Amino acid sequence: MTKSLEKQLIDRHGLSGKKFGRWTVVSYVGAGVYNVQCDCGHIGTKKTTELTNMRSMQCAHCRRRELRHIKDSRMESGIDGLMRSKWSNAVYSIRKEDLDEQ
Repeated sequence: MTKSLEKQLIDRHGLSGKKFGRWTVVSYVGAGVYNVQCDCGHIGTKKTTELTNMRSMQCAHCRRRELRHIKDSRMESGIDGLMRSKWSNAVYSIRKEDLDEQ
């Protein structure tokens, strides 16, 4: 390995093994990029700034699951009146019990 290549692969920020949200830093790739693994098992690459500035806290799979959970809990409690689902064209409305209370 040449000296210049060895110099590039030094983890200057020392992030290997640390957790940022659901991401765990696995290894340093180079040029400020790290291999990361989400708690759910998904693997990706993230820049140092994305991790340290908390721009990326989890993988897209976990984010979608979290948004779906929030949407479902709002639907059950009748929050927001009319609410259009992001993933379909269906329109949901307030429960009948909520209208009877007014």
